[in-house]
Amino acid sequence: MSDGKGSAWHKVDVQSFVHPDESPESWDDPFDWVVMRLSEPVTEFEPYLLPSRPVSVGDKITTASIRQGDFLPDDWNERVLGDCRVRSVENTDGIIASGLRTDCSADKGSSGSPLLREGPGGLEAIGITTSGTSSCRKFSRTRCYPFAADLGPELIKAVHKLAGD
Repeated sequence: MSDGKGSAWHKVDVQSFVHPDESPESWDDPFDWVVMRLSEPVTEFEPYLLPSRPVSVGDKITTASIRQGDFLPDDWNERVLGDCRVRSVENTDGIIASGLRTDCSADKGSSGSPLLREGPGGLEAIGITTSGTSSCRKFSRTRCYPFAADLGPELIKAVHKLAGD
């Protein structure tokens, strides 16, 4: 966890890992995720909400990351926030709406960062950045786009399982 100035490390329960039965095969794979329980509760921040509705093309989103490429070593904890949109919702590996192509700015190091959308109860995490493009100046659905895995039903089920819901 980082506040943009430093990092705090938290232990995880290694027995709690939940992941898809399928193995990731590429950078745009909907099976590229793992959910784990922290050993102790963290109270310093409010967690993002889970999606209240499916993701749609045109949704306004915000990316939140640190340690992207081309940052100086002493700037590596700098927060990188970007306002952008979902440009395409993809069916990846036969899973409906499992991939998101965006026009966000994402470079090396942004993998694992959340895509956030304003929902009825506050900020919702709707996706996880899996790849970026540092040299693109304009979105292209086939050649120039950052990609994110959607927070789909299987991942949300894993979160609820570990939360004890």
